Amino acid sequence: MERFSTLFYLSFSRRERAGILGLTALIILAWFLPDLFPEPEPPEITKADTSLALPAPPFPSRFGDESIPERDYKRPENRLFAFDPNTLSHSGWKDLGLKEKTIQTILKFREKGGRFSTPEDLGRIYGLGAGKYEELRPWVRIPQKPESEKPSGIFKPYQQSTPRSSLPAVGINSADTSAWIALPGIGSKLASRIVAYREKLGGFFSIGQVREVYGISDSVFQIIQSRLQPEPALLRKMDVNSVMEKELGTHPYFRGKLASLLPAYRQQHGAFTNLEALKDIPVVTDDIFQRIIPYLKL
Repeated sequence: MERFSTLFYLSFSRRERAGILGLTALIILAWFLPDLFPEPEPPEITKADTSLALPAPPFPSRFGDESIPERDYKRPENRLFAFDPNTLSHSGWKDLGLKEKTIQTILKFREKGGRFSTPEDLGRIYGLGAGKYEELRPWVRIPQKPESEKPSGIFKPYQQSTPRSSLPAVGINSADTSAWIALPGIGSKLASRIVAYREKLGGFFSIGQVREVYGISDSVFQIIQSRLQPEPALLRKMDVNSVMEKELGTHPYFRGKLASLLPAYRQQHGAFTNLEALKDIPVVTDDIFQRIIPYLKL
């Protein structure tokens, strides 16, 4: 120990020895300082002061409202209630959560004389969506018939202003878009779609083919069916022995393999002598034969 002390005094100057001793004293003081000053106890949280127990509100998120606590933010929900789709007002459809475009489609359908006979008819409204229809379906209430016992002066929702018997018939192969629009439940877009489909077919050979047009629901077809007049004489027929694949490919009933197989069969076996020979083509079933035969001739 004496040797160490002697070495300490001989190796360092007086200023260096003072610095080392001072640094050692600071280290010892810092080591024992926490024991000299005990930590204060945290304040008790009472029922009267619950603000200390609540977590701090989160910062707003740039991605939306996900960070807002549920107790501070609730998404508004659509109000569901029993309703008659044949009489419900514009504001009523709004309360049910329908989009403005869908509401206008329903109102125009009713203005043209369309009527919802069953809840399923509501599901055929363009733009409604399957999910929304399933949500509304349990709430649909459609009376079986108008209440004729009501006093005069009360509006009868199903009363028609013009008797059907007085309305003119519509020729299915000669009517233009304006004639189709005059029918209940047919708008301008649907009328254009009917005429375009008729042109691709070469005409309707039966009234039931009108139902094939995309957008015509069963309820609308039932309303207009009695107003339609068949015109089979106006059908455009194709010569089975000269029609080519390109022309057949544009016809809705010949698209696909039949458009190429018919000319190929004719080239391999010669000209058709009767239309029944079409049944020898592999893809031509009895149902297909009945559909295409009105559009072919020898």
